[in-house]
Amino acid sequence: MTARAARAARAGTQPQGRSVEARLARLHLRTGMLALARAELETLAARGELDSTALADLAEARWRSGDLPGGGEAAVAHLDGGGAEPIALVVAAEALAARGRTADARATAERLLAVLAGAGDDPLEPLFAGQPRSAAWPATEVETVRSGAAGSGGALGSTAGRAGSAEASPRDEVATVEAAIAAGDLRGVAVRLGIILRDEGALAPLVLSLADRALARSERAGATAAALHLVRGDAFRSMGREIEASAAFQRSRQALTGAALDEGES
Repeated sequence: MTARAARAARAGTQPQGRSVEARLARLHLRTGMLALARAELETLAARGELDSTALADLAEARWRSGDLPGGGEAAVAHLDGGGAEPIALVVAAEALAARGRTADARATAERLLAVLAGAGDDPLEPLFAGQPRSAAWPATEVETVRSGAAGSGGALGSTAGRAGSAEASPRDEVATVEAAIAAGDLRGVAVRLGIILRDEGALAPLVLSLADRALARSERAGATAAALHLVRGDAFRSMGREIEASAAFQRSRQALTGAALDEGES
């Protein structure tokens, strides 16, 4: 476990009531406001104010926004601190599978399935909610999800969705993103940059530069700016620049809350 995760785990075991910020972040996560929830949780993490439940929420938010390694780190911190949120077991299993630790991933998956026994035909579906599943899970369930992902192209970062398709390489995607930014068409740029970063971490400086160029052409507030700041945060963190990553996550939150304030005033 990294030093950052260890600090988070210690914070998660503190016997204190949940903060308003942590409760609000969970509410945003549950109501589908993923970018805002992640920005709030990353801010709490930077301040060392994550409780055990918020660690599980951070794991889920990172995983759903394409940062599986970061999600796995938060999930392990939650579990090592005595937490038992089912979603943390899901993210931990997926992260282990992505690292090639198949046996450990399956053991973690079996631990969760034992807890969920008798909860319905597919008790995992509410937890995954459309996210792709690795081979750590029962084969019948994996094949169901893979067949659906093959038809739709899969979710952000879905290796299952990409495996059977002839999608462009990360460097080809860079050219597509550059053309979109030059044309002022920022729809999907943040998603493409997130995929590039996930597939080839060495391109983090280039991803950061492209995100900055896109931000220069976007509105200061709103979902597009918030998503671009999230990508910037992930790029900074992949380069080990934690302070700048935290600042980017905070700016993502501000971009969304600023948009909400603007709408309320209009």
